[in-house]
Amino acid sequence: MTKNSQDASNSPQIPELSGFDPTAMLRAFIPALNGTSSSSSSPAANLLEMNQHWTTFLTKRLKKDAELIQQFAKCSNPMEMNATYLDFFSNTFEDYQRELSEMAELGQKAMSQQEAPSVAKAGEQQNQKN
Repeated sequence: MTKNSQDASNSPQIPELSGFDPTAMLRAFIPALNGTSSSSSSPAANLLEMNQHWTTFLTKRLKKDAELIQQFAKCSNPMEMNATYLDFFSNTFEDYQRELSEMAELGQKAMSQQEAPSVAKAGEQQNQKN
């Protein structure tokens, strides 16, 4: 067996994906990264969870952005177009505000999961000194 074929058999298998689905791509990598850590709250897994969340949000936002063109096509006068713009930007602002709040919560969760083991380890070291 050649070295290249040995390397290929040892590397994690990544499922083939059809079409472009960033969220599915991120989900495919999470189990492989969780396996590299003794806990499921590894920094890489937390980062992937945040990236998956953000990618899902952006995918939804891009669909809404594309729908704006269709909404403009239905407008019959400038006042309707202005109202469509106003609704669009108001909803966009609310979506981003909500998403950033959720991302902050995910970040806090990731940080607290990382702090808990280090605090416990520091406590164990202190006990060993005494």
